[in-house]
Amino acid sequence: MRSDAKTLAAAAILGLAYYAAAVTGLQWAAVGGAGSPVWPAAGVGLAGLVLGGVRLWPAIVIARLAAGLTVGSTHPLTTELVIALGNAACAALPAFALVAWFGLDRRLAAMRDILALAFAAGIGALISAGFGAGALWLSTGLGPDFALATAAFWWFGAFVGAMTLAPPILAWSDLRGDMLRDRRTRPRTPSTILHLLAVLAVTTALAVHVFLGETNREVGTWLIYPPLIWAALAFQVRGASLALVVVAGAATIGATFRARSVRSPRRYDAGPRRARPALLGRHRPRHPGPRRRRRRAPRRGRAPALAGPPDERA
Repeated sequence: MRSDAKTLAAAAILGLAYYAAAVTGLQWAAVGGAGSPVWPAAGVGLAGLVLGGVRLWPAIVIARLAAGLTVGSTHPLTTELVIALGNAACAALPAFALVAWFGLDRRLAAMRDILALAFAAGIGALISAGFGAGALWLSTGLGPDFALATAAFWWFGAFVGAMTLAPPILAWSDLRGDMLRDRRTRPRTPSTILHLLAVLAVTTALAVHVFLGETNREVGTWLIYPPLIWAALAFQVRGASLALVVVAGAATIGATFRARSVRSPRRYDAGPRRARPALLGRHRPRHPGPRRRRRRAPRRGRAPALAGPPDERA
């Protein structure tokens, strides 16, 4: 009974976390509630199945279906079900391979573990992209070019989401075990927490300044490297992964705002006669030249004026 209750509790936690991440990712959906290039749910699902077991995969299916209904997806239920199964396979197969074949260390302390996680995340993203793009191609009749573009967006979003959120979740999951194994870290816990908070505060401030402020993007991005290196040297994978989540979030929000400002609707220049649509950045107003007087045609019913003095008219 206890094992069943723990399994249900773990499934509920995973489902809620995956639902929140999926709803967030679907805000960037390219095809009516699917095909998002930003998919943090992939990292949540992969880390959740590595920690809780592959048997929790139905929670991902239910959470993905609920997220699609929440955002108002326009696809049929069968298409949504295929996409949800693809997302579950995207997390279940790599998680099984990492635990059963690679023997993944959750702390990700060795390069072998990081490379294994990256390889498994890439394969899982490919599975999800195949399921999702194939389902959309069959249900909506997408063209080959658009279907390939959607699959590329899908793979990129799933891979980046897995490599962004899975490492911090896995690395911080065994914090209590590390403290029990190394009791020497207990007296330094308050100072360590303050140090970590300082690193994250500096990283957040610089990320907001670079990606959300009006700064030179080519020069400003170099400001991100010092806090990332600081976090990696001070806290290894745990600090670097948290700092990377902050930077990735700020970069995503900044890119979204800039894209929306570029794709703003047409601007209308209201003239005296009619409105003239002008694309932003491409409209150049004409400079008025010298005015020319127009000769008016004589009105009907009136005789044209005769030239000469009045004596000669008679």
